[in-house]
Amino acid sequence: MTRVRTIVRGLSRALAAVAAVALIILMLITVADVIRRAITDKSIEGAIEIAPLLLLGAVALGLGYAEQTLTHVRTSIVTSRIARAPRLIVRALGGTVCTALLLWISWESLTRAITAIDEKDVTPGFVAIQTWPARILVPVGFLLFALHVAFRVYDDVQALRKGEPDPRDAELARLNDDAVEVRA
Repeated sequence: MTRVRTIVRGLSRALAAVAAVALIILMLITVADVIRRAITDKSIEGAIEIAPLLLLGAVALGLGYAEQTLTHVRTSIVTSRIARAPRLIVRALGGTVCTALLLWISWESLTRAITAIDEKDVTPGFVAIQTWPARILVPVGFLLFALHVAFRVYDDVQALRKGEPDPRDAELARLNDDAVEVRA
């Protein structure tokens, strides 16, 4: 299990870096397009068509890493106020439902990506850009997101079975220590 986690965490970090690069490219294209419009009253060909694809890819690729670093929206305002055992049970049940939903979203988005490949789907507009490269990133992102949530469910169930402390406390402390090191 630890080897799978290590691979998933490394892949999530790598894809988050790719997402950051995609956002930087999106910003540069947008700024360049605005400057060109201001100077020549003409847009950069394909800038409007590629922007949503870059944004889609960046968001999808960041999903796993956001869950890995606990930056997704949480209900901790509710669960932090209940005792350890009920908290772990509630989180495990919620995480199980969430994992199932994320896997379903991943599957559905994969079928849509395959359809985009089969139908040679392109962006509307003046420049036709294939959409499948961005669309294939969506199921990858949601699958990584689902795996991270499933890891948390597993940790909560194991802590409940063994009578161990809440695993999220140790993880939050580790992430806070990492953030302090980065700032220093």
